[in-house]
Amino acid sequence: MNFFNKIGINLNNNQIKIFENYYNFLIEYNKKTNLTAITNKNEIFIKHFIDSLTVSKFIKNSCKLIDIGTGAGFPGVPLKILNSNINLTLLESSKKKCEFLKELSGILKINFDIINNRAEILSKDLNYREKFDICVSRAVANLRILSELCIPFIKINGIFIAMKGPNFEIELKNSVNIIQKLGCKIKNIEKIILPYNFGTRYLIIIQKIKNTPKIYPRSFSQIKRILD
Repeated sequence: MNFFNKIGINLNNNQIKIFENYYNFLIEYNKKTNLTAITNKNEIFIKHFIDSLTVSKFIKNSCKLIDIGTGAGFPGVPLKILNSNINLTLLESSKKKCEFLKELSGILKINFDIINNRAEILSKDLNYREKFDICVSRAVANLRILSELCIPFIKINGIFIAMKGPNFEIELKNSVNIIQKLGCKIKNIEKIILPYNFGTRYLIIIQKIKNTPKIYPRSFSQIKRILD
């Protein structure tokens, strides 16, 4: 079944084959390294692949995109399969998951940069700070924490896309202050309904309007504190 049509995305036969190879390699590798709790094929295609592609309307040709806390490559790798012209960087703190991503790149014959580091450390590096058009994250961290980890990577006029579940309102309310301090504004929020009643996703689009102050991001222990 071509689930991708359900969200208005038409893939060619080669792209569909790549997603099949992605699924097969993910399931096999998952037997030795915990990458996903989901193993049912339909669920992986919808909850991982389709879900990742819900942000594709915001991804422009040849843009520089960084995926923070990518895990098994979501949403970055599916976006690269859809649009091979994007310049993709995957950031992941787990060495084992980075090893999976390196092997995945070879299996799928798709090139992307893989960095084994923490966001609060890498974003202090001037080679990466404010160098990306788009930062995206499907990480489970609170939006307030994610904002401080992700926003320093994006350029002025770039966007940070936070992929959230239906209970995002309180997170958003508690994040407004830090988002402004980081040099951004909330541009819009998009509601996405996944096919076959697999749930609802909200895309919080945050736009950079000025440079992020150099003090951000703080150490992770400071970021986790309730008060800014």
